[in-house]
Amino acid sequence: MSRQTCRAALLAPLLCLAALTARADEAGEFKKAWARAQDADARHAALRRLGQAQTVDAARLLARVALDGQVEWPSREVAVEALCGISAPAVVLWAGDAVAGKEKDPLLRAVLCDYLGARATADPQVASLLLRALDDEHTGVLAAAIRGLARTRTPVTVDALVRLLGRPTAAGRVRGDCLRALRGLTGEAFGSPEEWRAWWAAAREGWTPPSGDAPPRPTADDPGAHRTVTRLAAPVDAGRTIYGGVESRAVLFVVDFSYSMHVKVLAGDGTSPTRLDYVKEALVGAIEGQLGDDHQFNIIGFSSEVRPWKRKLTKANAAGKRDAVRWVRALRPEGETNIHDALELAFQHPDVDTIYFLTDGMPNQGRTTITDEILGAVRGWNAGRNVRVCAIAFLAGDAAAFNVVENKDMQVRWLRALAEQNGGTFTLFE
Repeated sequence: MSRQTCRAALLAPLLCLAALTARADEAGEFKKAWARAQDADARHAALRRLGQAQTVDAARLLARVALDGQVEWPSREVAVEALCGISAPAVVLWAGDAVAGKEKDPLLRAVLCDYLGARATADPQVASLLLRALDDEHTGVLAAAIRGLARTRTPVTVDALVRLLGRPTAAGRVRGDCLRALRGLTGEAFGSPEEWRAWWAAAREGWTPPSGDAPPRPTADDPGAHRTVTRLAAPVDAGRTIYGGVESRAVLFVVDFSYSMHVKVLAGDGTSPTRLDYVKEALVGAIEGQLGDDHQFNIIGFSSEVRPWKRKLTKANAAGKRDAVRWVRALRPEGETNIHDALELAFQHPDVDTIYFLTDGMPNQGRTTITDEILGAVRGWNAGRNVRVCAIAFLAGDAAAFNVVENKDMQVRWLRALAEQNGGTFTLFE
C-alpha cells in the first residue's frame, strides 16, 4: 500500500470526526493559569487542562512548552504527557502534515513524531502518517519517526524501514536506528540492506510479527542495550573493547580523567595499565580504526574542569586524527568528577547525533551533583534532538586497593538510566 493510499484510508473517517471537535480559547486561558501558578503542581494542572481541550491550538502550545528550555524539565515532561493524551482526529492530521514538512522547526517535527508514535500504539493506522517523516533530512526527526514506526508491527512498517535502509542517505546513525528497529520488529538480525531486501521479498507474503516484546537481537557491532564485561580484552581492535562499532558520523567522546582513573586493571594481554591508560588506548583505537574522512568528531575530557579537544566537531582526516591522538595520550588522572558540566558542553554541539559518555565515578563537582537533576537536564537538552547517549561505567580493577571508594550499585543505576532515557546502550566493565 502506498503512502498516499494509507493517508487517504485514514483521512476519510478522521475528517468526518474532525468537524465535531470543539474549539475554545484554550491558549488564553492556559496563559492566565500559567501566570497565576505559584508552584509546580499548579503549572502541571494547567498543562493537563490544556490537553483536555483536544484542539490543534492546545497541541501546538503543549509541544512548544515541551521544547522551552526556560521551563523546568518536570513541567516539560507533563506537557509531553498531556500532548500524547490528545486523541482528536484534527490534531492527529495536523501532526501528520507538520512532520511531512509543513512545520519548519525540526525540533517541533521530532516532538510531533513522538506524538504520532504514541498515538500509533492505540491505532496502528496512525503510523502511516509517520511514513512521510522518513524523507526528513534532520537526524533527530528521523530518529523519532523510526522509533514511532517501530511501535507498530505491520508489513507496511517493515516495508518502509527496509526501503529506508537501502537509501544512500541512510548512513551512520540513521542506518543504526533503522537496523535496531527492524531487528526489534522482526526478530531477524541481518546486517546489510541487500540481506534485508532479499529476506523481506521472500517473507513478506503471509508474514506475521513475532510474539512478545523481545529486545533486538544483538550483533557483533551492536551487542544489545545492556552489556557487562568481566574480563577485559587488550585495549586494541579499533577500540571495540569499549566502544563497539562506532556507527555515527557525527560523534562525541566524553571521557573521565579524574583522579580515580589511576586505579589499575588487568588487561587481556597480561599488562596492568591504569583505567585511564586502558581507556585512552581504546579511544585511540576507535579514532584511528573506525573514523574515516566522512566522519566528524570531538573529544571532551573532564575531571574537576571540563576540557574539550576542539570547540566543535572536526573532520576525521589524517591530520585531525593525529592531533586528537596526541591530545588523548597527554591526559593524566587528576581532580574530581564534574559530570553535569561535561554533559552540558557536549549538548552545546549542534551537529552531534551520538555521544559516548565514559566515567568511573559519581558526580561531585559542577552545577549539580544530584544524579536525578543531571538526568532531567540531559532530557531537557535532548528534547527534540534525539541525540543517542551510550553510557559506559568503567569500574574494572580493585578500587579499594587504591583508596578509591565506589558504590557500584548507584553508579550502574544512574548510568543505565542515562542510556535508557536517551536511546543508547549501557556497558559495565567490572
